[in-house]
Amino acid sequence: MPSASGTSESATSVARPHLLLRILFSKGFVALVDQGVVSVANFASSLIVAKSCTKEEFGIYGLGFIMVVLLSAIPKSLVWTPYTTFAPRLDSQDQLTKFTGSVTVHMLLIALATGLALLVASFAQALIPSSDPLLGRLLLVLCPAIVLVIIREHARRLCLAWLRNEEVLVLDTLISILQVGILWFLAWEGRLTGSNAYWAFGISSSVILLWLYLRRSEIRIERSQVVEDAKHNWQFSKWIFVGALAVMLANLLYRSLLAKFHSYSELANLTAVQTVVFLANPLLLGLSNFYGPASATIFAKQGARALFGSVFKTFVGMGALLSLFCIFLAIFGDAVVVFFSKEEYAGLGQLVVMFGLATFSEHMMMPLECGFQAISHGKMLFSAAFIRLVFSVCLGTFLIWKLGAMGVAIGILVANICVTSFMWFWFVRLTRAPASNP
Repeated sequence: MPSASGTSESATSVARPHLLLRILFSKGFVALVDQGVVSVANFASSLIVAKSCTKEEFGIYGLGFIMVVLLSAIPKSLVWTPYTTFAPRLDSQDQLTKFTGSVTVHMLLIALATGLALLVASFAQALIPSSDPLLGRLLLVLCPAIVLVIIREHARRLCLAWLRNEEVLVLDTLISILQVGILWFLAWEGRLTGSNAYWAFGISSSVILLWLYLRRSEIRIERSQVVEDAKHNWQFSKWIFVGALAVMLANLLYRSLLAKFHSYSELANLTAVQTVVFLANPLLLGLSNFYGPASATIFAKQGARALFGSVFKTFVGMGALLSLFCIFLAIFGDAVVVFFSKEEYAGLGQLVVMFGLATFSEHMMMPLECGFQAISHGKMLFSAAFIRLVFSVCLGTFLIWKLGAMGVAIGILVANICVTSFMWFWFVRLTRAPASNP
């Protein structure tokens, strides 16, 4: 007869593989892996451009990348955030299918409007005397690319909201391989520039059109419902949208002033540093993709106090992880920048650390942003974004003029510290009140 201790050890040894399997196939882990695939593809894309193009062209590429990220914040605030918030509250699959159809129409209209705006900006910029031809070409290439990138991101957000993380992983893997492959081919042919790199983003993202066709049974469009849902979503997201515009203006202002006061080469330094700092994106953005729907579900099912506990734990956990990454940047940052780019980017160690702190301070706001979205307090997000815009216009302009890329990092860091303190003050007040429960 086996001893009790032997039985216990046997049960533990059996449980360990089962626990490992549960972790490996959990929704959160798959979301992290998926974001890792996307981030690695973007990282590899930056490396190909950095090693194949001049410093000035790499600066243009960096400006285009931040434009894609910031313009995607418009459908995020108007479409994906309301969908993530309200989808868990729907009572039936029929309601979800109709709501999905509505937000898909909203997304397409926003994507087309964004592409048209870039086209108009490209032609308007060409009419300006002594205009920048590099910027004009970038805007022209981004016109179709941004439309397809937004459609791709829409499909990702739907899959994540439906908790079909394995499906989005397959899609992102296919698109990422195609994106990097096209960039490598352009570089091999000697045709790669900072602007036409975005053809790779657009062409690879077009694969998602097939996915939309295959999932058409889950996307039902009803004209009256489209209008009704647009009005309902606008009431929730109007402040988030205005806040997103403020953040977009602040970030574009930083990059534009850096190129204006200094040069595209200085912007290239910031882009090279940004590429290394973004090594943490698989974890940070993967957590964000998972935590957005999760926080909405926690509030819908358990109430505001449970949401507060979740936000606080996530905030502390992220702080611990990011502290370790900052130590890594302080020790190896400069060497990593040179390794992944060129020798001409040497000597950026201090900028790597400062920009890392600035970027991570922005990510630290993610749990709070998800919390405010879950309790439908978008006005607070607008207030936070407005504070950041004021810092950009006032303090940021002076710092960039005096310190260049380092001024960008310092300006972002100071603004984020102030905004995070403001957000915590109001989040505690709102979620600790009994009336905050659904």
